[in-house]
Amino acid sequence: MERLRHELVYQLRESLRASQEKMNNPELALAARHHWTQIHTYTAQVLNTILRDLQLRDWEKRLKELEQRGLTYKALPAR
Repeated sequence: MERLRHELVYQLRESLRASQEKMNNPELALAARHHWTQIHTYTAQVLNTILRDLQLRDWEKRLKELEQRGLTYKALPAR
């Protein structure tokens, strides 16, 4: 599953790179560049959502590891 997520992130980054080339291509008509800008924006939003979810899962995993070791906020000494 992790490999699939990383492959998806890679493909989205490649899509961002390709759409950026298209939207910055002065040889394309303005309407076409606008279309590629919309695709680029949508792809960036999807990638950001996936990366945020991956980061949240990583934080949850780390928190569980800390809790299993007894290292939670409540277990820390007061200052």
